[in-house]
Amino acid sequence: MPVRPDSWTLDFTGGQWILSYLGCPGSSLRLYARGPVTEGTTDGEKLPALEVSGESAGFPVMAPIQVHGTTVIRAEETSCLPARPRADGLAIDRTKIAGTLQFADCLPVILCGRSPFPWVVIGHSGFAGTGRNIVSAMVAYILKTYGRQALECTTAWIGPGICRECYGRNLEDPWTEWGTKVFPREYVILKERQAYFDLPGMIENQLLELGLSESAVSRIPFCTRCRNDIFYSYRAGDRQRNFLVARLIPSGHKDGNSWENDYSSPFFFQESQFWSVIIDGAFARWRYRGRSPWLSSCKGLHGTVEYRPRRCC
Repeated sequence: MPVRPDSWTLDFTGGQWILSYLGCPGSSLRLYARGPVTEGTTDGEKLPALEVSGESAGFPVMAPIQVHGTTVIRAEETSCLPARPRADGLAIDRTKIAGTLQFADCLPVILCGRSPFPWVVIGHSGFAGTGRNIVSAMVAYILKTYGRQALECTTAWIGPGICRECYGRNLEDPWTEWGTKVFPREYVILKERQAYFDLPGMIENQLLELGLSESAVSRIPFCTRCRNDIFYSYRAGDRQRNFLVARLIPSGHKDGNSWENDYSSPFFFQESQFWSVIIDGAFARWRYRGRSPWLSSCKGLHGTVEYRPRRCC
């Protein structure tokens, strides 16, 4: 599937990496990766990503205990922190409540739409979740709750997460044996007593089989293990998590980063640059705020990289 440059942006501001998912008006969908907001965070702790970024804006936050299953639940105040129900999928269809899931090589799956009203369903799809097809559970929730027309107008994102080349499992592991039976042959490569699983490709295929069109699905072109300079990766030895935060924007509010609405935020900078970037031959929009030696040294980018400074929009 080709990269859609209009479906995401990657921001580096105040030392924090943030990937924003674009194309669903009325929603805020962001993955907080490496940086001061997420540094030192591990599963089971209070979520500083929400507090520091101001993303929750004082709203109740739902942060379930993730168990690599297929349960999808609605974000309700009664289930928000400090309560932590067990689930790997969250449905958000009201403002003034935020939902979050954590990732460290597993893939975020985001489905959103505006029929019959704005809604977002986010899912945690790792090896077990992909094999068990949590995507099917997410779509089933949409059909049951919002109707067939909602699915016809759904926008979807996959990733970032670990790529096939980085996700090898020992063939002697019972879970690996299970995976070779569950995953179609085209998504598994056997090599030197290892089985390499293509989780992004499998998830994409699941979405298409469930009725989404290719034009509605976007794959974020980053592997968390390959790009460990940007994202936390369990396989790279990290114990921190990337935090996906989803919420609906009240009518009349700017659909942008929290610091774009709040100029008192520590992440707001007067100086802004907008860069177009060519990464491995694929065009992507790259937004940067403030000055950083990272841009001048071009560290951390693979392949051909071309910076084109533009005026910030």
